[in-house]
Amino acid sequence: MIYMDNAATAWPRPAVVAREMARVAQGAFGNPGRGSHAAARASAHVLLGAREALANHLGCPLERLLLTPGCTWGLNMALLGLRLRGGHVISTTHEHNALLRPLWRLMRRGEISLTLLPPEGLMTALEGVRRPNTRLVALAHGSNVTGELRDVEAIGAWCRSRGIWLAVDGAQTVGHLRYDLAHQPIDVLAFCGHKGLRGPMGTGGLYVREGLALEPVVRGGTGGYTQELDPPDDWPDGYEPGTPNVAGMAGLAAAVGWIDGRLNHEAAHAMAMAHRLAKGLRGLRGVRVIGDPQLPVVAMVHNAHEPVAIGEALDRRGICVRTGFQCAPLIHREIGAPQGVVRFSPGSTTTAGEVDTCVAAVWGMK
Repeated sequence: MIYMDNAATAWPRPAVVAREMARVAQGAFGNPGRGSHAAARASAHVLLGAREALANHLGCPLERLLLTPGCTWGLNMALLGLRLRGGHVISTTHEHNALLRPLWRLMRRGEISLTLLPPEGLMTALEGVRRPNTRLVALAHGSNVTGELRDVEAIGAWCRSRGIWLAVDGAQTVGHLRYDLAHQPIDVLAFCGHKGLRGPMGTGGLYVREGLALEPVVRGGTGGYTQELDPPDDWPDGYEPGTPNVAGMAGLAAAVGWIDGRLNHEAAHAMAMAHRLAKGLRGLRGVRVIGDPQLPVVAMVHNAHEPVAIGEALDRRGICVRTGFQCAPLIHREIGAPQGVVRFSPGSTTTAGEVDTCVAAVWGMK
């Protein structure tokens, strides 16, 4: 099998991830916060370890990091939990549904007004659409369709100077790029554990800067304040209700520890394979590569074959790609791909030979 779908979930994962998950799943680990016995404390220690590993990796205070089941969960917590009622929000037409759908819901309820801009020339356009009640700019750091990056440093500086919050979808960038959130102008960062970090699916996190309050959007048992029907304001307890994925968080902590010293090398290799792939595809008649990827994400369209047909043909040859609309419904109108795209996303274990095999397989469909 040639795996070219790392932007959906990374594979293979470091062996230490499975080992840590198995250790917790098979060991004496209880429900954290639901008892004072040793097994419950052991699980609480696992969660603390995951929080510490992520905070160190992202350069943020430990106490400002929430553990979540993934980036979608974190974005919903942030966008539905921020006090946006009566405010104006700016985003882009290239966003994933994990960000667009919560904003759309708030707009349909009449709680916010929403402006969607094309990302090209975004810095210039922001000032033109800013309103007195603009509260938030929300966007992905990197596109899951084109692999192009947004300049969150410049956008964040613009936001800070105008008293506007910046919420960033880091699904495609955490694990590929270095963050230093204590010094970056990012107010909220949601991310998943199963892509660039190469951890298990069903894990992730949400960073919220000091002084920015969220309303809990999921309510339930937290192990404390049981007699109160309102959730506690304590951070993180009031924002992490229910029984957590302890084994998954153990695996995520292991993945972060594994990648910390390798990030630059891993990311550089994946990008080298993406550049090789984009160059090879651009040389094929009838193929158009979308954009100029700055992440290991290469999307293409073929003037003679629909994306689904290409995906099925590649699958028969043992090549795993993603086809269709990539959960980003608006971007395809702008890039001239009304039937979606074929997305290749190489990883740090992808070889040059595998890339060349993919190019040859697409060429064979001429």
